[in-house]
Amino acid sequence: AVPKSCYGALINDAAAFQEAQKLHEEQQRNKVEQVPVEAVPKSCFCLGDQHPIRVGCKLLVEWKWFDRYILGCILLSCVSLAYDNPGISDESPDGRALRTIDLFLNTSFIVECVAKIVFLSFRVYIKSGWNNLDLLIVSTSILDMVLTAAFAGQNVDLSVLKIFRIFRILRALRPLRIIARARGLRILVSTILSATKPVLNTLGIAIVTFALFGILGMQLLSGKMWTCSDPLRFEKDECVGIDDEGSPRKWIRADVHFDRIDQAIRSLFILATQDDWPVHMWAGIDATSSTTGAKQNNALWLFIFYVFCILVAGYLVINIFVGVFVDCYNSVAAEMEEPQEEKLTMSRIPPIFDDPANDIRRAVMQVALTTSFDMFIAFFIVTNVLSMAFESYKQSQAQTDFGVVANYFFTFIFGWECLAKMYAFYPRRYFSANWNRFDFFIVFVSFAGIAIDELGTSVGLNPTVLRVLRVFRIFRILRAFRIFKALKGLQAIIATLGDSLPALMNLFSMLGLVFSMLG
Repeated sequence: AVPKSCYGALINDAAAFQEAQKLHEEQQRNKVEQVPVEAVPKSCFCLGDQHPIRVGCKLLVEWKWFDRYILGCILLSCVSLAYDNPGISDESPDGRALRTIDLFLNTSFIVECVAKIVFLSFRVYIKSGWNNLDLLIVSTSILDMVLTAAFAGQNVDLSVLKIFRIFRILRALRPLRIIARARGLRILVSTILSATKPVLNTLGIAIVTFALFGILGMQLLSGKMWTCSDPLRFEKDECVGIDDEGSPRKWIRADVHFDRIDQAIRSLFILATQDDWPVHMWAGIDATSSTTGAKQNNALWLFIFYVFCILVAGYLVINIFVGVFVDCYNSVAAEMEEPQEEKLTMSRIPPIFDDPANDIRRAVMQVALTTSFDMFIAFFIVTNVLSMAFESYKQSQAQTDFGVVANYFFTFIFGWECLAKMYAFYPRRYFSANWNRFDFFIVFVSFAGIAIDELGTSVGLNPTVLRVLRVFRIFRILRAFRIFKALKGLQAIIATLGDSLPALMNLFSMLGLVFSMLG
C-alpha cells in the first residue's frame, strides 16, 4: 500500500514533468541561431534596452522566418550570380531583371544588417567575423548602388568609377554567408583555419621527404633522361639534321626528370598524384646516359625506386595530411558541440516479441539464430557470387546452362531460408528487422526474374518488352550484399559510412559554395 501523501508527491512530480516536457518541446520548435548578446545599455548612443525600435529589431532578428527569408535571399543571389554572363546587356529583359533582383537582395541584406546593428549595438555586432563579412558586402553594395544611380543617364566618363565597380566582385562572397547558418559548414571552415599550423608542419615533413627521394633520384637518373626526337637515332651526336618526316631532329629531355633538385621535388609531387606514373616510370627505366637515348628495359631494377616513391609520397605523406585534418575536425567538433539538453522525452522502445509456443517453431527459431546457420548461408552467398562471376560476353551454351541451374539452386536456397525464418518468427517479427526486409526483397525479385524468363519463353513476348522486364536480373547482384549480415565487421563499416554521410554532404556543400564563388 502506498501512503496517501505519496500520491500527492507522485501527482506533483508528474505535473512538473509534463510542464517541463511542454517547455522543452516549445524551445525545440522555436529554436533559432543564438545571437551573441551582451549587456549594452544603449544602441546607436540613444536606444535603450526597452526602446520600441530596439525591441522590434530584436524580434525581427530572432524571428525564425526572417532567418529563413535571408537564407532564401542568399540562395537567390547564388542563382542570379550564376545566371549572369557577359552576353546579357543592361537594356535587355534579362539585364533589367537581374538589376531588379540585385536591388531587392541589396535592400534585404541592408535591412538585416541595420536590424542587427540596432539590436546588438555596433560594438557587439563587429565582434563576429561573419558579421564583418556581411557589413563589408552590404557597404560595397550600397556604394555601388549610389554611384550607379548618381551617374545614370549623365554624360560622364565612367572610366574613373571602374575602380569602384570592382567592389561588385565581392558579391560573389554572398554564398559564404550560408556557412554561418549551418553548423556542419562552420565546423569545416573552423577545421581549415585551425589546421593551418599543423598543415604547415606536415608540409615541412613532406618537402623534406620529397627532397630526400629527389636527391636519391638525382644520384640514379641525373642527366640520363634524354632522347632524340627521331627514334631511329640513338646517339646524341647523330641527333642532327632533318628526319624522314621533314622535321628537325632535337635532343629532348623527359617531362619528369631528376636533373636538378627543384625538378626532382616536382617529379616526386607528380608521382605522388599518380598522374600517368607508369609512363614516367618506364621513361626512367629506359634511360641510359647523357649522350645516348632511351633503350627499352635498360634498368628494370629502377621500378623499385619508383614504386617505393609512390608508396611513401603518394600514400604515407598524403595520409599524414588527411590525418591532420581529421584530428583538427574532431577537435573543432568537440569544441563546437552543443550542450546536451536534458532528454525529457522517452526514447522509442523497440518492440518485444514472445518466443513461439509451438515446439517445432521454437526449434526452427533456435537453429536460425545460431552462428553456424549464418555461416552456412554466408557460404551459399559467396558461392552464388562466384557462380555469377563465370558469366561473360558471348558466353558458351555450357556457361548459360550452368548460370540457369545455379540461379534456380541459389534462389531455392534463399527462398527456403526466408520461409523458414518467417515460419519461426511469424511475419510481424520477421519484417521488424531491416536485414530481413532486404532478404525478402532479394528473394522476391529473384523469383520474379525466373517467372519473367519462363513466361517469355513459353508465351513468346516481344523481345523489347522481355529485355525491359529482365531488368530484375540486375537485382541478383544484391545477393552479394547479404554477406554484410553474417559478418559483424562489415556491418560496422557500413554503419560508419552511414554516419559519415552528413559530414560528407557538408563537405560537398562547402566545396560547391567555394567553386561557385570562384567560378
